[in-house]
Amino acid sequence: MQITAGQDPLVLASEKGQVIRFVESAARSMGRAASGVKAIELARGDRVVAFVVPRRNADLFAVSAEGYTRSIGLDELRVQSRGGKGVRLFPARIPAGPLVGLLDVLPDDALLALTESGELLSVEPGRGEGNGRLARGPQTLPLRGRKLAAVTRAAIRRSPARAGEVQMTLHI
Repeated sequence: MQITAGQDPLVLASEKGQVIRFVESAARSMGRAASGVKAIELARGDRVVAFVVPRRNADLFAVSAEGYTRSIGLDELRVQSRGGKGVRLFPARIPAGPLVGLLDVLPDDALLALTESGELLSVEPGRGEGNGRLARGPQTLPLRGRKLAAVTRAAIRRSPARAGEVQMTLHI
């Protein structure tokens, strides 16, 4: 659950890599007994895996099961009507596998990815050259045959260490 202001941008992503951005005001208010409004047109067998209300000045960061990542600015996704098909995050020629997460990230955010076997990996949400919406994107996570199951933002506390070092404590 996220609190919004009534005019915020909303971003949804599907397991097959479709992403849609629309304005919150496009989703009309409904009563308790209502079934809701359609946010994205899903292909057969697809499902929504992420819902993001982006923070101010945040980029979007997508992670696939095969370790491919994509960092894109919110302004790179055109605003669509609610209920549209969205746009593809990864080109069809990339064997990215299913999308496991889409997060809004700021430069100092720490991210963790969870493999299907339960291992935690640290993820660097950098913004590489040629990393536009349909660029190939790097397979940035050294998975060695493993697959990712989830990605999340982690709260970290930075504390001073010896000269040139930063000690971090992770709070999940």
